[in-house]
Amino acid sequence: MFYPAAAARSYSFFLTALFIIACGLTFLETAANPYITVLGDEESATQRLNFAQSFNGLAATLAPFLGAFSSCRATRFRPRKKPACPGGS
Repeated sequence: MFYPAAAARSYSFFLTALFIIACGLTFLETAANPYITVLGDEESATQRLNFAQSFNGLAATLAPFLGAFSSCRATRFRPRKKPACPGGS
């Protein structure tokens, strides 16, 4: 979703793409909860849910850094040349 938004160079397109991705992640987390609950013993279901949900915060913290690293590693930043002063100094 971000690649078409980058091609269009539109803030509203980026915002819409981010909203769609966030909705998808919310549905994914909600749909995974019943599966995690029935995956093992009923006594440890709460522990499994808490363990699985703890990675959501970690991923939300690390994902922007990893995304920036993967998308900006091929970009070479060059310092801008300063314009010459009209006074000659």
